[in-house]
Amino acid sequence: MTKSGMGVQLHDLPAERSGHLRGAAFVPNQCPKMTNACEDSNGGCSAICLPLPDNTKKCVCPDHAN
Repeated sequence: MTKSGMGVQLHDLPAERSGHLRGAAFVPNQCPKMTNACEDSNGGCSAICLPLPDNTKKCVCPDHAN
């Protein structure tokens, strides 16, 4: 169902199910476009870029690396 309550899709339950609705989830058709500080050129990091809140990042090295 859409936000306006239109566009309802009906789904049949498999025969082996009890037929009782246990819950419902509403999700968008598409994930929102998100960006982070690591998406372009690995955030300028030489090894691993960890995205942090507020579009910041932390560059880290793998174990046993300088």
